[in-house]
Amino acid sequence: MRILITGYPKSGNTWACRLIAEAVGCPFKAFLEDGELRGLWEVGAEGLERPSDFCVVKSHHSIEEITNYCQSNDKVIYVLRNPKDVLASALNYPWPESRLREFAKKRRRTHCGNTLFEKLWR
Repeated sequence: MRILITGYPKSGNTWACRLIAEAVGCPFKAFLEDGELRGLWEVGAEGLERPSDFCVVKSHHSIEEITNYCQSNDKVIYVLRNPKDVLASALNYPWPESRLREFAKKRRRTHCGNTLFEKLWR
């Protein structure tokens, strides 16, 4: 069974994945992108030697999108973080400025909807 942990980028998804994998005693081994597992592409992957019927998979899909990729026995945890903290995290991440602008523009449209985002921002 997969434990899908998804949420807006820079919201603590990797931390949550590692925490859950350690607590359950299963591997954190993949990243779900556009419905496909990207294997060991996930930089936070760990515990690959842990034998388990479970595995943790990270994603950045919205709540609506992730349901399209769920299998019948998957469990989903959605990480939600205050947008101000997400922005602070993104600004402290060492990536090129053009990538930061792309991140902000793309994610503003795809996660949480404007109403929820605006309520959290205030």
